[in-house]
Amino acid sequence: RQFNEGKSMNARKENERQILMIYENYGLKTAEDQLSQAIAREWKSISMAKYEQYNPDAVQADRPAELAQKIRQNMILHARTCGRSCTHYDDRSDEYAAVCDEVEAENQGEDESELPLD
Repeated sequence: RQFNEGKSMNARKENERQILMIYENYGLKTAEDQLSQAIAREWKSISMAKYEQYNPDAVQADRPAELAQKIRQNMILHARTCGRSCTHYDDRSDEYAAVCDEVEAENQGEDESELPLD
């Protein structure tokens, strides 16, 4: 609210839309940080494009949902090729075990001698 004081209705709506986009793509903490900086530095507006321009590391780092999806896809690949003996996901052992269970369930009925799972 403080950031939007004195701005037109269209400018307010656009700022709110941009903050919402930052929140949806980078999380609540990032959106709050951007809003705090905007107030402290008296920015005229906030935009996700500017956030990404001045924070290239944030853009290069995958969004949390995309990162989780990629990790899961890699787990499935490891489960299919290495089986339960894979040590790559020791820090996520419960999650990896569940993925191995899913892969085993998918593979039921196939020739057991070709499956790497223990």
